[in-house]
Amino acid sequence: MIARALADALAALFLVWRRSVTRAWRIGGRLSRTLADSTSSSARTWRIALGHIIHPEQGTTDTDARWYLASAFGVIAFASGALIAVGFSIGNGDSPATIAVTILSETAWAAARLWVLLLVLRSRQLRVRITHAFLAGLAPYALAFSPLLRFSALILSAIVTTRGLRAVEVSAADARTATAWAFGGQALMTLLGTIARGMFTVLALS
Repeated sequence: MIARALADALAALFLVWRRSVTRAWRIGGRLSRTLADSTSSSARTWRIALGHIIHPEQGTTDTDARWYLASAFGVIAFASGALIAVGFSIGNGDSPATIAVTILSETAWAAARLWVLLLVLRSRQLRVRITHAFLAGLAPYALAFSPLLRFSALILSAIVTTRGLRAVEVSAADARTATAWAFGGQALMTLLGTIARGMFTVLALS
C-alpha cells in the first residue's frame, strides 16, 4: 500500500517535471525563433540603410523608405558616437563641464550645418530631401570619440552629404558649394583652434 502510494507520487512528480520541461523547451524555442527573426530583420534593415548611404543614387525620392532608414542610421550613429565619446572622456578624467561643452558644441555645429545647407539650397520642394541627405551623412560620427576622429568624421560626413545631395537631384556645383559653406566653417574653426592650442602649449613650455 505504502509502496503503491509512493510509486504513484513519484509518477505524478515525473509527469509534472516532464510537462514543465516540455513547456519550458517550447517557450525557449519560440523566444529563440523570435529573437533570431528580430535580429535578422534588424541586421537586414541596417544593411539596407548602410548600403543606401554608400550608394545613395539607388534611391532618389523623399518618399523612398531607404532614405528614412539611412536618416535614422545617421542619427543613431551620431548619438552612439557621442555616448562613446562621453565614456572615453570619463575614462580620461575630464570634468562633466568639459564633456557637456564638447557634446553640446558638436550638436550645435550639426544643427548649424543643416541650417546652412537649407539656406544655401533655397528650394522648398528639396527641403525634405536635403534633410535626409544631411542626416544620412552623420553616419561617420559613429566612431567620432576623439578630437582627431571627430575632425575625420567631419570630412567624411561632408563627402557622404555631397553624394547624398547629388542623389536627390541637386546639381554637382550646388552640392559642392552648399557642402563647402556648411562644413567649411567648422573645419576652419577646428583647425584654427588646434593651431591656437599648439601655440599656447609652445609658449607655456618656453
